[in-house]
Amino acid sequence: MVNARDAILPDSGTIKVAIDDCILSREDLPDDSFGSGSYAKLSGSDDGRGMDEQTLARATEPLFTTKKTGSGTGLRLSMVQKTVRDSGGFMQIESAPDRGTQIHLFLPGSELVS
Repeated sequence: MVNARDAILPDSGTIKVAIDDCILSREDLPDDSFGSGSYAKLSGSDDGRGMDEQTLARATEPLFTTKKTGSGTGLRLSMVQKTVRDSGGFMQIESAPDRGTQIHLFLPGSELVS
């Protein structure tokens, strides 16, 4: 959310967070390493500057940042992606210049026993 905050500054903008549960089929998954079924979806979005295709392609690389020296480490998204993957999930990022960014985290669901 720090990146979202920075994307809407110095002007004002909107940051949204949502949590949903969803059922994903094979067609919805990024590759065959993920199983279809129940996932918790955590989404964060902003209506800030957005990213061009080259920046978006590198957004989760460790130490990649578009911020000025001393203003960012370039670790946030790579750490989030690793944590989500280590949990058996995946991350999707959608962004375009002047259209903001949406990040969706999909974590495998589990059935609650009552």
